[in-house]
Amino acid sequence: MNVRVFFSILVGKCLFKLSRHTRKGGGTALPGLIAIRIKHDLLTYLLAKLPQGNMIVSGTNGKTTTARMISTILKNQGIKVLHNRAGSNLLRGILSTCVEHADLWGNISSDLGLWEVDEAVLPLALHELKPHTILLTNLFRDQLDRYGEIDTLKKKWLQALQTLPRETTVLLNADDPSLAFIGKHLTCTVIYFGLDDKELTLPQLPHAADAVQCPECQHILDFDQIYASHMGYYSCRNCGFTRPSLTIRVPEIQNMSIDSVQFSLEYNSITYKTNLRVPGLYNVYNALAAITASLSRSIELPDIISSLSTFSAAFGRVEKIHVGTKTVYLFLVKNPTGFNEVLRTILQFSNQHIEHLYLSLNDLIADGRDVSWIWDVDLELLKSKVTHLTVSGIRAPDLLLRLKYAEALDHVQTLRVDVNQKKAVEKALNKLRSHETLFLLPTYTAMLDIREYFVQKGYTHHLWKD
Repeated sequence: MNVRVFFSILVGKCLFKLSRHTRKGGGTALPGLIAIRIKHDLLTYLLAKLPQGNMIVSGTNGKTTTARMISTILKNQGIKVLHNRAGSNLLRGILSTCVEHADLWGNISSDLGLWEVDEAVLPLALHELKPHTILLTNLFRDQLDRYGEIDTLKKKWLQALQTLPRETTVLLNADDPSLAFIGKHLTCTVIYFGLDDKELTLPQLPHAADAVQCPECQHILDFDQIYASHMGYYSCRNCGFTRPSLTIRVPEIQNMSIDSVQFSLEYNSITYKTNLRVPGLYNVYNALAAITASLSRSIELPDIISSLSTFSAAFGRVEKIHVGTKTVYLFLVKNPTGFNEVLRTILQFSNQHIEHLYLSLNDLIADGRDVSWIWDVDLELLKSKVTHLTVSGIRAPDLLLRLKYAEALDHVQTLRVDVNQKKAVEKALNKLRSHETLFLLPTYTAMLDIREYFVQKGYTHHLWKD
Protein backbone atom coordinates (compact mmCIF):
# COMPACT_ATOMS: atom_id res chain seq x y z
CA MET A 1 0.00 0.00 0.00
CA ASN A 2 1.23 3.51 -0.86
CA VAL A 3 1.18 5.35 2.48
CA ARG A 4 1.20 8.83 0.89
CA VAL A 5 -1.79 7.93 -1.29
CA PHE A 6 -3.66 6.66 1.76
CA PHE A 7 -3.07 9.75 3.90
CA SER A 8 -3.63 12.27 1.09
CA ILE A 9 -7.02 10.74 0.31
CA LEU A 10 -7.93 10.40 3.99
CA VAL A 11 -7.17 14.06 4.67
CA GLY A 12 -9.08 15.09 1.54
CA LYS A 13 -12.18 13.14 2.55
CA CYS A 14 -12.08 14.65 6.05
CA LEU A 15 -11.97 18.14 4.54
CA PHE A 16 -15.01 17.33 2.39
CA LYS A 17 -17.00 16.31 5.45
CA LEU A 18 -15.85 19.30 7.48
CA SER A 19 -16.73 21.79 4.74
CA ARG A 20 -20.19 20.36 4.19
CA HIS A 21 -20.89 19.98 7.87
CA THR A 22 -20.14 23.68 8.43
CA ARG A 23 -22.15 24.52 5.27
CA LYS A 24 -19.42 26.85 4.04
CA GLY A 25 -19.49 25.36 0.57
CA GLY A 26 -19.12 22.19 -1.43
CA GLY A 27 -15.51 21.62 -0.45
CA THR A 28 -14.77 21.47 -4.15
CA ALA A 29 -11.18 22.77 -4.22
CA LEU A 30 -9.59 22.63 -0.75
CA PRO A 31 -9.35 18.80 -0.48
CA GLY A 32 -7.38 18.63 -3.71
CA LEU A 33 -5.18 21.56 -2.74
CA ILE A 34 -4.16 19.89 0.52
CA ALA A 35 -3.98 16.33 -0.85
CA ILE A 36 -1.52 17.28 -3.57
CA ARG A 37 0.84 18.69 -0.94
CA ILE A 38 0.99 15.26 0.65
CA LYS A 39 1.51 13.43 -2.67
CA HIS A 40 2.46 15.74 -5.53
CA ASP A 41 1.63 13.28 -8.33
CA LEU A 42 -1.68 12.11 -6.84
CA LEU A 43 -3.76 13.32 -9.80
CA THR A 44 -1.71 11.34 -12.32
CA TYR A 45 -1.78 8.31 -10.02
CA LEU A 46 -5.58 8.33 -9.71
CA LEU A 47 -6.41 9.14 -13.35
CA ALA A 48 -4.24 6.26 -14.54
CA LYS A 49 -6.93 3.96 -13.12
CA LEU A 50 -9.63 5.12 -15.58
CA PRO A 51 -9.96 2.48 -18.33
CA GLN A 52 -11.61 4.84 -20.88
CA GLY A 53 -9.31 7.80 -20.29
CA ASN A 54 -10.27 11.47 -20.04
CA MET A 55 -12.37 14.03 -21.91
CA ILE A 56 -11.94 17.79 -21.42
CA VAL A 57 -14.55 20.53 -21.91
CA SER A 58 -13.27 24.10 -21.98
CA GLY A 59 -14.18 27.54 -23.32
CA THR A 60 -15.47 30.85 -22.02
CA ASN A 61 -19.20 30.16 -21.80
CA GLY A 62 -21.19 26.95 -21.48
CA LYS A 63 -18.58 24.65 -19.92
CA THR A 64 -20.63 23.58 -16.91
CA THR A 65 -23.87 22.99 -18.80
CA THR A 66 -22.19 21.22 -21.73
CA ALA A 67 -20.19 18.92 -19.46
CA ARG A 68 -23.35 18.05 -17.51
CA MET A 69 -25.17 17.27 -20.74
CA ILE A 70 -22.36 14.93 -21.79
CA SER A 71 -22.41 13.31 -18.36
CA THR A 72 -26.16 12.68 -18.62
CA ILE A 73 -25.76 11.07 -22.04
CA LEU A 74 -22.82 8.87 -21.03
CA LYS A 75 -24.45 7.71 -17.80
CA ASN A 76 -27.61 6.72 -19.69
CA GLN A 77 -25.36 4.48 -21.79
CA GLY A 78 -24.14 2.71 -18.66
CA ILE A 79 -20.77 4.48 -18.62
CA LYS A 80 -19.51 5.31 -15.12
CA VAL A 81 -18.43 8.95 -15.35
CA LEU A 82 -16.04 10.73 -12.98
CA HIS A 83 -16.95 14.40 -13.36
CA ASN A 84 -16.18 17.65 -11.51
CA ARG A 85 -19.89 18.33 -11.50
CA ALA A 86 -19.83 21.16 -8.98
CA GLY A 87 -17.85 23.26 -11.45
CA SER A 88 -14.53 23.56 -9.60
CA ASN A 89 -12.50 23.58 -12.80
CA LEU A 90 -8.90 24.20 -11.75
CA LEU A 91 -6.60 21.20 -11.35
CA ARG A 92 -7.10 21.19 -7.59
CA GLY A 93 -10.86 20.97 -8.15
CA ILE A 94 -10.39 18.03 -10.52
CA LEU A 95 -8.18 16.33 -7.94
CA SER A 96 -10.80 16.98 -5.25
CA THR A 97 -13.34 15.10 -7.38
CA CYS A 98 -10.93 12.18 -7.72
CA VAL A 99 -10.27 12.16 -3.97
CA GLU A 100 -13.99 12.23 -3.17
CA HIS A 101 -14.73 9.20 -5.36
CA ALA A 102 -11.60 7.14 -4.63
CA ASP A 103 -11.32 4.68 -1.77
CA LEU A 104 -8.48 5.09 0.72
CA TRP A 105 -6.21 2.90 -1.39
CA GLY A 106 -6.69 5.05 -4.50
CA ASN A 107 -9.13 2.83 -6.38
CA ILE A 108 -11.85 4.54 -8.45
CA SER A 109 -14.79 2.56 -9.83
CA SER A 110 -15.34 4.84 -12.85
CA ASP A 111 -14.83 4.26 -16.56
CA LEU A 112 -14.14 7.74 -17.89
CA GLY A 113 -13.04 11.11 -16.59
CA LEU A 114 -15.10 14.07 -17.82
CA TRP A 115 -13.50 17.35 -16.85
CA GLU A 116 -14.71 20.92 -17.11
CA VAL A 117 -11.47 22.92 -17.34
CA ASP A 118 -10.82 26.63 -16.78
CA GLU A 119 -9.65 28.45 -19.92
CA ALA A 120 -6.36 29.60 -18.42
CA VAL A 121 -5.60 26.12 -17.03
CA LEU A 122 -6.28 24.28 -20.32
CA PRO A 123 -2.63 24.05 -21.49
CA LEU A 124 -1.52 22.57 -18.15
CA ALA A 125 -4.59 20.30 -18.02
CA LEU A 126 -3.75 18.86 -21.43
CA HIS A 127 -0.34 17.90 -20.08
CA GLU A 128 -1.62 16.48 -16.79
CA LEU A 129 -4.82 14.74 -17.92
CA LYS A 130 -3.65 13.51 -21.34
CA PRO A 131 -7.22 13.47 -22.72
CA HIS A 132 -8.31 11.51 -25.78
CA THR A 133 -11.00 14.13 -26.55
CA ILE A 134 -11.03 17.92 -26.13
CA LEU A 135 -14.17 19.97 -26.66
CA LEU A 136 -13.89 23.77 -26.98
CA THR A 137 -17.15 25.72 -26.84
CA ASN A 138 -16.18 29.33 -27.63
CA LEU A 139 -13.71 32.08 -26.83
CA PHE A 140 -14.96 35.46 -25.55
CA ARG A 141 -13.46 38.22 -23.44
CA ASP A 142 -13.85 37.32 -19.77
CA GLN A 143 -11.96 38.46 -16.66
CA LEU A 144 -9.39 40.52 -18.60
CA ASP A 145 -7.37 41.02 -15.41
CA ARG A 146 -6.81 37.26 -15.29
CA TYR A 147 -7.03 35.90 -18.84
CA GLY A 148 -6.02 38.91 -20.93
CA GLU A 149 -7.45 39.44 -24.40
CA ILE A 150 -8.73 36.47 -26.38
CA ASP A 151 -5.71 36.55 -28.71
CA THR A 152 -3.52 35.71 -25.73
CA LEU A 153 -5.59 32.66 -24.83
CA LYS A 154 -5.90 31.63 -28.47
CA LYS A 155 -2.13 31.51 -28.88
CA LYS A 156 -1.64 29.56 -25.64
CA TRP A 157 -4.36 27.09 -26.59
CA LEU A 158 -2.92 26.55 -30.06
CA GLN A 159 0.60 25.96 -28.75
CA ALA A 160 -0.68 23.40 -26.25
CA LEU A 161 -3.03 21.64 -28.68
CA GLN A 162 -0.28 21.33 -31.30
CA THR A 163 1.60 19.03 -28.93
CA LEU A 164 -1.25 16.49 -28.84
CA PRO A 165 -0.75 13.07 -30.40
CA ARG A 166 -2.44 12.48 -33.75
CA GLU A 167 -4.96 10.04 -32.28
CA THR A 168 -6.47 12.80 -30.11
CA THR A 169 -9.84 14.20 -31.21
CA VAL A 170 -10.54 17.94 -30.94
CA LEU A 171 -14.16 19.12 -31.23
CA LEU A 172 -14.61 22.78 -32.16
CA ASN A 173 -17.43 25.29 -32.50
CA ALA A 174 -16.89 26.32 -36.13
CA ASP A 175 -19.00 29.48 -35.67
CA ASP A 176 -16.20 31.01 -33.59
CA PRO A 177 -13.40 32.33 -35.88
CA SER A 178 -10.77 31.87 -33.16
CA LEU A 179 -11.58 28.19 -32.76
CA ALA A 180 -11.71 27.64 -36.51
CA PHE A 181 -8.25 29.19 -36.74
CA ILE A 182 -6.96 26.80 -34.08
CA GLY A 183 -8.47 23.79 -35.86
CA LYS A 184 -6.87 24.77 -39.15
CA HIS A 185 -3.42 24.50 -37.56
CA LEU A 186 -3.80 21.12 -35.83
CA THR A 187 -2.61 17.77 -37.13
CA CYS A 188 -4.87 15.60 -34.95
CA THR A 189 -8.49 14.76 -35.76
CA VAL A 190 -10.71 17.86 -35.78
CA ILE A 191 -14.53 17.78 -35.90
CA TYR A 192 -16.60 20.94 -36.35
CA PHE A 193 -20.15 21.75 -35.25
CA GLY A 194 -22.26 24.90 -35.69
CA LEU A 195 -25.58 26.59 -36.41
CA ASP A 196 -27.06 27.21 -39.85
CA ASP A 197 -30.43 28.89 -39.26
CA LYS A 198 -30.76 32.08 -41.32
CA GLU A 199 -33.94 33.07 -39.46
CA LEU A 200 -31.93 33.72 -36.29
CA THR A 201 -29.39 36.04 -37.90
CA LEU A 202 -28.86 39.30 -36.01
CA PRO A 203 -29.12 42.52 -38.07
CA GLN A 204 -25.59 43.60 -37.17
CA LEU A 205 -22.58 42.67 -35.07
CA PRO A 206 -23.28 43.27 -31.36
CA HIS A 207 -21.22 45.84 -29.52
CA ALA A 208 -19.66 43.03 -27.47
CA ALA A 209 -18.36 41.13 -30.53
CA ASP A 210 -14.72 40.24 -29.85
CA ALA A 211 -13.21 38.40 -32.84
CA VAL A 212 -14.08 40.63 -35.79
CA GLN A 213 -10.66 40.51 -37.44
CA CYS A 214 -9.41 37.61 -39.53
CA PRO A 215 -7.14 35.49 -37.30
CA GLU A 216 -4.92 34.77 -40.31
CA CYS A 217 -4.33 38.23 -41.85
CA GLN A 218 -6.04 40.68 -39.44
CA HIS A 219 -8.39 42.14 -42.05
CA ILE A 220 -12.00 42.75 -40.96
CA LEU A 221 -14.17 39.65 -41.43
CA ASP A 222 -17.41 39.66 -43.41
CA PHE A 223 -20.33 38.08 -41.52
CA ASP A 224 -23.17 36.64 -43.61
CA GLN A 225 -24.91 35.26 -40.53
CA ILE A 226 -24.50 36.37 -36.90
CA TYR A 227 -25.97 34.34 -34.05
CA ALA A 228 -24.30 35.77 -30.94
CA SER A 229 -21.34 38.10 -30.45
CA HIS A 230 -18.85 37.19 -33.23
CA MET A 231 -20.26 33.70 -33.79
CA GLY A 232 -21.81 32.92 -37.15
CA TYR A 233 -20.91 32.44 -40.81
CA TYR A 234 -17.84 34.54 -41.65
CA SER A 235 -15.22 34.90 -44.36
CA CYS A 236 -12.20 37.05 -45.21
CA ARG A 237 -12.07 38.70 -48.60
CA ASN A 238 -8.33 39.26 -48.24
CA CYS A 239 -6.93 35.78 -47.52
CA GLY A 240 -9.93 33.46 -48.03
CA PHE A 241 -10.20 32.33 -44.39
CA THR A 242 -13.76 31.11 -43.81
CA ARG A 243 -15.89 29.01 -41.52
CA PRO A 244 -14.97 25.33 -42.03
CA SER A 245 -17.46 22.70 -43.19
CA LEU A 246 -19.69 21.32 -40.46
CA THR A 247 -19.86 17.66 -39.52
CA ILE A 248 -22.99 18.26 -37.49
CA ARG A 249 -25.24 21.33 -37.71
CA VAL A 250 -28.50 22.88 -36.55
CA PRO A 251 -30.49 24.03 -39.61
CA GLU A 252 -33.51 25.27 -37.67
CA ILE A 253 -34.49 26.35 -34.15
CA GLN A 254 -38.18 26.41 -33.25
CA ASN A 255 -40.56 26.78 -30.33
CA MET A 256 -38.36 28.66 -27.89
CA SER A 257 -39.91 29.39 -24.48
CA ILE A 258 -38.55 30.43 -21.11
CA ASP A 259 -38.34 26.76 -20.08
CA SER A 260 -37.46 24.91 -23.30
CA VAL A 261 -36.33 24.99 -26.92
CA GLN A 262 -36.76 22.68 -29.89
CA PHE A 263 -34.36 22.43 -32.80
CA SER A 264 -33.50 20.31 -35.81
CA LEU A 265 -30.21 18.49 -36.02
CA GLU A 266 -28.54 17.31 -39.22
CA TYR A 267 -25.90 14.59 -39.22
CA ASN A 268 -24.86 12.31 -42.10
CA SER A 269 -27.59 13.91 -44.26
CA ILE A 270 -30.30 12.81 -41.82
CA THR A 271 -32.37 15.33 -39.88
CA TYR A 272 -33.48 14.70 -36.29
CA LYS A 273 -35.79 16.67 -33.99
CA THR A 274 -34.44 17.57 -30.55
CA ASN A 275 -36.18 18.88 -27.44
CA LEU A 276 -34.42 20.59 -24.53
CA ARG A 277 -35.89 21.48 -21.15
CA VAL A 278 -33.67 24.56 -20.95
CA PRO A 279 -34.12 27.80 -22.92
CA GLY A 280 -32.02 30.02 -25.12
CA LEU A 281 -29.81 30.00 -28.17
CA TYR A 282 -26.76 29.47 -25.98
CA ASN A 283 -28.20 26.18 -24.71
CA VAL A 284 -28.67 25.04 -28.31
CA TYR A 285 -24.94 25.61 -28.70
CA ASN A 286 -24.30 23.70 -25.47
CA ALA A 287 -26.47 20.80 -26.59
CA LEU A 288 -24.84 20.72 -30.03
CA ALA A 289 -21.41 20.55 -28.39
CA ALA A 290 -22.55 17.74 -26.08
CA ILE A 291 -24.06 15.83 -29.00
CA THR A 292 -20.82 16.13 -30.98
CA ALA A 293 -18.80 14.88 -28.00
CA SER A 294 -21.14 11.93 -27.50
CA LEU A 295 -21.01 11.00 -31.18
CA SER A 296 -17.22 10.89 -30.87
CA ARG A 297 -17.76 8.13 -28.29
CA SER A 298 -19.74 6.11 -30.89
CA ILE A 299 -23.09 6.61 -29.15
CA GLU A 300 -26.08 6.44 -31.48
CA LEU A 301 -27.75 9.79 -32.16
CA PRO A 302 -31.29 8.68 -31.22
CA ASP A 303 -29.94 7.59 -27.81
CA ILE A 304 -28.18 10.93 -27.39
CA ILE A 305 -31.33 12.90 -28.22
CA SER A 306 -33.39 10.77 -25.84
CA SER A 307 -30.95 11.48 -23.00
CA LEU A 308 -30.93 15.21 -23.67
CA SER A 309 -34.71 15.36 -23.43
CA THR A 310 -34.37 14.54 -19.71
CA PHE A 311 -31.64 17.08 -18.98
CA SER A 312 -32.31 19.90 -16.51
CA ALA A 313 -30.27 23.05 -15.91
CA ALA A 314 -27.22 23.20 -13.69
CA PHE A 315 -27.25 25.30 -10.51
CA GLY A 316 -27.40 28.99 -11.30
CA ARG A 317 -27.68 28.41 -15.04
CA VAL A 318 -31.33 29.09 -15.85
CA GLU A 319 -32.20 27.51 -12.52
CA LYS A 320 -35.90 27.65 -11.73
CA ILE A 321 -36.82 27.98 -8.05
CA HIS A 322 -40.35 27.95 -6.66
CA VAL A 323 -41.02 30.17 -3.65
CA GLY A 324 -44.57 29.23 -2.76
CA THR A 325 -46.68 30.49 -5.64
CA LYS A 326 -43.88 32.77 -6.86
CA THR A 327 -41.28 31.79 -9.45
CA VAL A 328 -37.60 32.73 -9.55
CA TYR A 329 -35.24 32.25 -12.50
CA LEU A 330 -31.53 32.40 -11.69
CA PHE A 331 -29.26 33.24 -14.65
CA LEU A 332 -25.50 33.42 -14.09
CA VAL A 333 -23.90 36.33 -15.99
CA LYS A 334 -20.12 36.75 -16.10
CA ASN A 335 -19.11 38.52 -19.32
CA PRO A 336 -20.67 40.79 -21.98
CA THR A 337 -21.67 38.06 -24.43
CA GLY A 338 -23.31 35.87 -21.80
CA PHE A 339 -25.09 38.82 -20.21
CA ASN A 340 -26.41 39.98 -23.60
CA GLU A 341 -27.74 36.53 -24.47
CA VAL A 342 -29.53 36.26 -21.13
CA LEU A 343 -31.12 39.69 -21.66
CA ARG A 344 -32.25 38.68 -25.14
CA THR A 345 -33.75 35.47 -23.78
CA ILE A 346 -35.76 36.93 -20.91
CA LEU A 347 -36.96 39.91 -22.94
CA GLN A 348 -38.14 37.63 -25.73
CA PHE A 349 -40.16 35.48 -23.37
CA SER A 350 -41.59 38.30 -21.26
CA ASN A 351 -43.00 40.14 -24.29
CA GLN A 352 -40.24 42.76 -24.14
CA HIS A 353 -41.15 43.90 -20.64
CA ILE A 354 -39.74 42.59 -17.34
CA GLU A 355 -41.89 43.21 -14.29
CA HIS A 356 -39.30 42.20 -11.66
CA LEU A 357 -35.55 42.23 -12.36
CA TYR A 358 -32.60 41.76 -9.98
CA LEU A 359 -29.03 42.54 -11.11
CA SER A 360 -25.98 41.88 -8.94
CA LEU A 361 -22.30 42.62 -9.55
CA ASN A 362 -19.39 41.36 -7.42
CA ASP A 363 -15.66 41.77 -8.01
CA LEU A 364 -14.17 38.94 -5.97
CA ILE A 365 -11.39 36.80 -7.44
CA ALA A 366 -13.81 34.25 -8.90
CA ASP A 367 -15.72 37.05 -10.64
CA GLY A 368 -12.72 39.02 -11.87
CA ARG A 369 -11.53 42.20 -10.19
CA ASP A 370 -12.04 44.35 -13.29
CA VAL A 371 -15.73 45.21 -13.71
CA SER A 372 -15.27 47.52 -16.69
CA TRP A 373 -16.83 44.77 -18.82
CA ILE A 374 -20.30 45.92 -17.81
CA TRP A 375 -19.86 48.85 -20.22
CA ASP A 376 -19.81 46.34 -23.08
CA VAL A 377 -23.15 44.82 -21.99
CA ASP A 378 -26.11 46.08 -24.03
CA LEU A 379 -28.03 47.30 -21.00
CA GLU A 380 -29.71 49.75 -23.34
CA LEU A 381 -31.99 46.80 -24.13
CA LEU A 382 -33.67 47.45 -20.78
CA LYS A 383 -34.68 51.02 -21.57
CA SER A 384 -38.38 51.47 -20.68
CA LYS A 385 -38.75 47.71 -20.19
CA VAL A 386 -38.41 47.18 -16.42
CA THR A 387 -41.00 48.01 -13.74
CA HIS A 388 -39.34 46.93 -10.49
CA LEU A 389 -35.52 46.81 -10.35
CA THR A 390 -33.13 45.71 -7.61
CA VAL A 391 -29.39 46.40 -7.93
CA SER A 392 -27.07 44.63 -5.51
CA GLY A 393 -23.59 43.23 -4.97
CA ILE A 394 -20.25 44.64 -3.89
CA ARG A 395 -20.06 46.83 -7.00
CA ALA A 396 -23.72 47.85 -7.04
CA PRO A 397 -22.83 51.57 -7.45
CA ASP A 398 -20.83 50.79 -10.61
CA LEU A 399 -23.70 48.79 -12.04
CA LEU A 400 -26.16 51.53 -11.13
CA LEU A 401 -24.01 54.10 -12.97
CA ARG A 402 -23.91 51.89 -16.07
CA LEU A 403 -27.70 51.51 -15.96
CA LYS A 404 -28.08 55.28 -15.66
CA TYR A 405 -25.98 55.88 -18.78
CA ALA A 406 -28.00 53.19 -20.59
CA GLU A 407 -31.16 55.15 -19.65
CA ALA A 408 -32.48 51.90 -18.19
CA LEU A 409 -33.63 53.63 -14.99
CA ASP A 410 -35.80 56.29 -16.58
CA HIS A 411 -39.13 54.46 -16.38
CA VAL A 412 -38.47 52.14 -13.43
CA GLN A 413 -41.28 52.51 -10.88
CA THR A 414 -39.42 50.92 -7.96
CA LEU A 415 -35.62 50.98 -7.62
CA ARG A 416 -33.80 49.31 -4.73
CA VAL A 417 -30.02 49.45 -4.23
CA ASP A 418 -28.54 47.27 -1.49
CA VAL A 419 -25.03 45.80 -1.39
CA ASN A 420 -26.24 43.16 1.10
CA GLN A 421 -27.17 40.28 -1.17
CA LYS A 422 -29.50 38.31 1.05
CA LYS A 423 -31.43 41.34 2.27
CA ALA A 424 -31.80 42.57 -1.28
CA VAL A 425 -33.13 39.20 -2.46
CA GLU A 426 -35.61 39.03 0.40
CA LYS A 427 -36.94 42.51 -0.35
CA ALA A 428 -37.26 41.71 -4.04
CA LEU A 429 -39.18 38.53 -3.26
CA ASN A 430 -41.50 40.37 -0.90
CA LYS A 431 -42.38 42.75 -3.72
CA LEU A 432 -43.68 39.83 -5.82
CA ARG A 433 -47.35 38.98 -5.74
CA SER A 434 -48.70 35.46 -6.11
CA HIS A 435 -47.77 33.82 -9.45
CA GLU A 436 -45.36 36.59 -10.43
CA THR A 437 -41.80 35.96 -11.62
CA LEU A 438 -38.46 37.40 -10.53
CA PHE A 439 -35.45 37.24 -12.86
CA LEU A 440 -32.14 37.15 -10.97
CA LEU A 441 -28.97 37.96 -12.97
CA PRO A 442 -25.91 37.79 -10.67
CA THR A 443 -22.19 37.30 -11.28
CA TYR A 444 -20.60 34.10 -9.96
CA THR A 445 -19.95 34.77 -6.27
CA ALA A 446 -23.19 36.75 -6.04
CA MET A 447 -24.98 33.72 -7.48
CA LEU A 448 -23.49 31.52 -4.77
CA ASP A 449 -24.68 33.95 -2.06
CA ILE A 450 -28.15 34.08 -3.56
CA ARG A 451 -28.37 30.29 -3.77
CA GLU A 452 -27.26 30.01 -0.16
CA TYR A 453 -30.18 32.25 0.80
CA PHE A 454 -32.61 29.96 -1.00
CA VAL A 455 -30.94 26.90 0.57
CA GLN A 456 -31.32 28.34 4.05
CA LYS A 457 -34.99 29.04 3.35
CA GLY A 458 -35.49 25.47 2.13
CA TYR A 459 -36.41 26.42 -1.43
CA THR A 460 -33.52 24.58 -3.11
CA HIS A 461 -30.60 22.25 -2.35
CA HIS A 462 -26.87 22.71 -1.78
CA LEU A 463 -24.93 22.88 -5.04
CA TRP A 464 -22.89 19.74 -4.25
CA LYS A 465 -26.15 17.77 -4.18
CA ASP A 466 -27.07 18.95 -7.67
